[in-house]
Amino acid sequence: MTLPPAAEPARNGCPNPPRPVLGSLQAGRAIAALAVVGHHAGTATISYAGALPIMVETILARAYLGVDFFFVLSGFIMTHVNAGKTPNAEWRGQYVKSRLTRIYVPYLPIGIALALAYTFLPAFSNSGRLWGWYETLTLLPGTVDPALLVAWTLQHEIIFYLLFLLFISTGRPLFAAGLWAVAIISYNLLIGTPSRPLQPFLATINLEFLFGMLAAWFVRDGRGSAFAFIAAASCVLAIFVAGGGLPEQRIVFGLATALVLIPIVRWERLAKFTVPRAAIFLGGASYAIYLVHNPLIALLARMAPDRPAIALLWFAAASTAAGIAYHLLVELPGLRWTKRTLSGKPTRASQS
Repeated sequence: MTLPPAAEPARNGCPNPPRPVLGSLQAGRAIAALAVVGHHAGTATISYAGALPIMVETILARAYLGVDFFFVLSGFIMTHVNAGKTPNAEWRGQYVKSRLTRIYVPYLPIGIALALAYTFLPAFSNSGRLWGWYETLTLLPGTVDPALLVAWTLQHEIIFYLLFLLFISTGRPLFAAGLWAVAIISYNLLIGTPSRPLQPFLATINLEFLFGMLAAWFVRDGRGSAFAFIAAASCVLAIFVAGGGLPEQRIVFGLATALVLIPIVRWERLAKFTVPRAAIFLGGASYAIYLVHNPLIALLARMAPDRPAIALLWFAAASTAAGIAYHLLVELPGLRWTKRTLSGKPTRASQS
């Protein structure tokens, strides 16, 4: 699983000033990233070091839902920062450049390094999973997976970013996104679960982008706080009672997190609470943590201690620290260099 990077506004060509980064959304990114780290750390611990307490195993088994939360956040942020923008030619160019830069610059070093390791050191991976160079380099849908296990979600992100450009260009983004939702639901009900290469276009998990878009609209519209908390509590209860893991259960969870965002973001905008700086920083580093953690955990698992609790903490702490280091030493400098090169003038890498 993979967590996509947060959206950032394309400033040039837009008459509206960019909206400020919301700390609650950054904290949400941090929670989502750490949840997926915990999920993979727990899986590796059980496989290589031994069983964990049943309560811990249950929580970590469901922590994959951090991916669903991140899809909702992505839909919310894209709508939040781009609502009211004028989609002229300059805006479209800036939008495409900013999205592709934000996705590929941090991803490619890890994706290529892993693909090279699998190619020249086949013993590095004993999973037998099929992957391809085309999918690894482009993140576009193909017949197999990218080399980086969690990069399947980036394929969904790429599709969503391209479709969002189409949605907002129509002048009625929610209506256009609704047509996409109808296509997804119709395909899954009438034909079945889509396989490659249609899966990134028509998988039901893509509905969570739409949930995030709707939540951003409710925040902008100023309605729905009380209903959001009631519905979210019901949905979360249903997920944990049902067990989780099935596509329809993940969709319910995605809807719940979208509903929770409505009052939280609104209260932050009303200055009813502040988000700790550490959470905002981790949110900024969440994409790097997400990219780095799974290969590193797979490597550390080969040297796992025979004490499960220590192994779990080791996997989680080491991969989080490595992700932060990658964020500071590779991601941010790479974004600065790329943006400076593309624009022809110095600029700071966005941490949104």
